[in-house]
Amino acid sequence: QEELVHDSMVRQGFLDKSMVVSTRKRNWSAKVFAVDCEMVKTSRGKELAWVTMLDWKGDPYFDTLVKPQADIVDYNAAYSGITQEMLQGVTTTLSDVQQSILGRLSSNDILIGHSIDSDLRSLHLEHRKVTIKLDLSRLSTGVVWVHHVWAQFYFDPKQMLANFLSNVH
Repeated sequence: QEELVHDSMVRQGFLDKSMVVSTRKRNWSAKVFAVDCEMVKTSRGKELAWVTMLDWKGDPYFDTLVKPQADIVDYNAAYSGITQEMLQGVTTTLSDVQQSILGRLSSNDILIGHSIDSDLRSLHLEHRKVTIKLDLSRLSTGVVWVHHVWAQFYFDPKQMLANFLSNVH
């Protein structure tokens, strides 16, 4: 009963509740990943257009552009860095991304990010037991993403992961 209430509450934040998938427990040791997603505005709302995951060493683990389901009305390039040219020819769907991620993640893995809740919503991914939302006020701001005009507002996922791991005892 409590599980059903939780699922119902969690699914309210997703654009398409029927597409929500959940990570499962696997028979491997828990890993740590930094996750960052970029969205574009479509006729349906904000949709996933790019997802990047780094492993615990800060090396790329998964990185792909995603074709949104609906027509794009704003690439949000100033924030997302995504342009129309970047998405030309992209055929990878949200479902494709979900299947790939579900094959790579265990429910025991730790996901970190500067807006992990928003990233998980854009992925339509439930990952509840060990998801961590970082308090950015406690992170070093010495290294930032070089990202157009907004660079000072973004944390480098590799540095964020290193900061997180250095605080884990």
